[in-house]
Amino acid sequence: MKKLIVLLPVLLAAGCTSTSTLDLAQNQDWTGLAERDVSLQLPKRSNESLAELGANDMGEKEVYLTSYESSKEKFCDPSRAFKMGFMGERYDGFCDDRNDGWIFYQNWNIGRGSSQMDHFPF
Repeated sequence: MKKLIVLLPVLLAAGCTSTSTLDLAQNQDWTGLAERDVSLQLPKRSNESLAELGANDMGEKEVYLTSYESSKEKFCDPSRAFKMGFMGERYDGFCDDRNDGWIFYQNWNIGRGSSQMDHFPF
């Protein structure tokens, strides 16, 4: 039982760690880096930025760029925007460059408003 009590905080802390940009770059996980960038609503990295992280050949850069576009397409699906707004997740206009970016924003905004309705007494 003592071992469990000692190991529990270690296991919990290990479960809370996230993969950093440098970890992904060191492991040459360009798909993972692209997915992380999209999930944080970061702009696409330049060739220079990718080279600084170790993506030196065009194949590695292409993997990142293709994965970024694919991940952004999934992220910007308007059907997930309502839940994102309802859960209180931020939105910084990341999908505004898409044809249906305004629909994404509207769905996110409606979800955000719906989550705040719980605070009004009726």
